[in-house]
Amino acid sequence: MRRQTELVEAEEANMRNPRHSDERRRHAEWAIAWAEADRELVARHEKDLLAALDRTRRPRD
Repeated sequence: MRRQTELVEAEEANMRNPRHSDERRRHAEWAIAWAEADRELVARHEKDLLAALDRTRRPRD
């Protein structure tokens, strides 16, 4: 989830940058919404995701 947080921080800075076009600011807004939703999805399903990763790392019989 660290990468999503970094993305949010970078895109928030892009939204505040007056040199960026309106289109670029809209893209930043979309990217922030995506990263926040992704973070929420991962947090909501963290136990299941970690369990699935654990199963893939076990040696097969």
